[in-house]
Amino acid sequence: MNPYRPRKDPTDLMDANASVFRDEVGLKHGVRKLNALEGSSWKHVDDTARKYNNNFINVMGVDSMLRIAEVVLIGALTRQEIRWAHARTDYPKRDDEKFLKHTLVYNSEEPRITWHLVTIRPYVPMERKY
Repeated sequence: MNPYRPRKDPTDLMDANASVFRDEVGLKHGVRKLNALEGSSWKHVDDTARKYNNNFINVMGVDSMLRIAEVVLIGALTRQEIRWAHARTDYPKRDDEKFLKHTLVYNSEEPRITWHLVTIRPYVPMERKY
């Protein structure tokens, strides 16, 4: 079995479903595919060395990638607007009324999303117009 496959799968998944331009269909598809990959990284721990086990370190890295990918996908699904480098093609307008807040994700059985209001400082946020 190819030990690099688990690293390539989440990378390809995010490129295809959660790039800068995203939509609900792609994000939900990405979540489903990511759920199918869950635990796949740990199937590739082949090295049993107790010291300097690069295989184990790589597997932990892939597991972290999968966890972060899940946070990105779920966070992108909940934010139904365009803001900065996050562009939902199915929600083409910025929505400060609903989403001028920070997205916070907490680790539990499944990522739990909450929000924290943005403190407006001297510079009031506004939509960019080019």
